[in-house]
Amino acid sequence: MSATGTAPAHFCDYAYSGPVQSVQLKAKNTAGEHVVFFEGMFSPGKTYTLPSNHPTIAAWVCGGILTKLAEASNG
Repeated sequence: MSATGTAPAHFCDYAYSGPVQSVQLKAKNTAGEHVVFFEGMFSPGKTYTLPSNHPTIAAWVCGGILTKLAEASNG
């Protein structure tokens, strides 16, 4: 399976400016099953370390509710 089909390994820090919301991010594991790798509550003005290669994160950056701040260590 390709690297994009597995849990993300590259993370960055993002500032969140959207509404308060519950967030659950999933990716496929090597067996092709969806697994939750992040679950929490987002609040405006907070910073979160999130995968830079996840399609939901990319959409939120394009939509302006996440702003990339800095690279984070692989975790």
